[in-house]
Amino acid sequence: MTPQAAMLGAALLLCSMSYGLAVTPHGSAHYYHAHRVCDKRTGGKYCSSGKLKGYIGSIDTAAQIKEALAATAHENELIVFSESRLGEAAQTMARFRNAGYSHILAVTLAPDLCHRLNHVLMPWVKAHGPVSCGTYRSQDDKGNRYPLGFEYLIRGIGYTGWWLKWFTTARAVMLGYNVMAVDSDSLVVDDFYWRVKLPWSPHLAKYNMFTQSEASTVINSGFTYVQNAASNGPVAWMLYDMTHKIVRWSEDPTELFKLAPQAEKVNAIWGDDQESMSDTLFSCMCAKPRFFILAYNVRDDPEAWKKLGATGFGDYVGRISCADRWKTEGAHGERMGVCMRVTECVPCLRTHSRI
Repeated sequence: MTPQAAMLGAALLLCSMSYGLAVTPHGSAHYYHAHRVCDKRTGGKYCSSGKLKGYIGSIDTAAQIKEALAATAHENELIVFSESRLGEAAQTMARFRNAGYSHILAVTLAPDLCHRLNHVLMPWVKAHGPVSCGTYRSQDDKGNRYPLGFEYLIRGIGYTGWWLKWFTTARAVMLGYNVMAVDSDSLVVDDFYWRVKLPWSPHLAKYNMFTQSEASTVINSGFTYVQNAASNGPVAWMLYDMTHKIVRWSEDPTELFKLAPQAEKVNAIWGDDQESMSDTLFSCMCAKPRFFILAYNVRDDPEAWKKLGATGFGDYVGRISCADRWKTEGAHGERMGVCMRVTECVPCLRTHSRI
């Protein structure tokens, strides 16, 4: 064996091991189950490896997304993430598929990324099943590219990939699916469904939406799970509102620019998914519209803060979150609380009727 061949063989072995595989000198592959967690607590009910049809293609139309979700879902469960980078997309897919969760859909604006992703993961199709990757069109019928590659955004608001993920998640929830929406830096360390499903978790199985905390009251939407949500219920409305609002701000930021001339000078708006989702939550809790997004666009403009009746960022954000209502009695005697960890939720439920 030449030195070059030996180095190539070592590189292939290292690469394969990172995906939970070992390549023998004869070229056969043996899947190691070291990272498989799907059958540790739920008897394998949510293990989807090798059980799915898979989908690669457009998800613009109603017919297309219905086909994509039907080909990806397992036990009515879906995992959705968005990426524009091949390496990160492949690693995310590998982590979830190694865990036994092959019911994961990557969303992107680049059809070639889906095909490249499929090619990279092809050696593990026998172990995990086919890949699912959906794309939104990036140009109009005449071939003109949309300003940001996504037809619903005229100007940039944060990272376009966030809105691809949430647009897809909202559509899936309204079609009746349970959806885990994650960022691409998520890592599977345990059987998640055991924590939120019957018969293993009767308390948390009652809840329709779980997310994580960025701060004491602000949502971090890098992980959100929705289950058993009505297509016309509050969770579906929350997902609709957080995306619809961004589309409208992108179309016409006139009022924002009147308030914050500094934002107008650069013709740019800042807003991310967790702020938009938090705004929807704050608006419900405060019983009036709240706009966290304003704080990030006003920033250091003292005249704008005066118009908002605030002295600065902290003062404004503190008032719009209705933080005093997070652990206080409601109108009908119910109590709301925030659990910082999933393991705290059951004890929390003993003293709070709803989280």
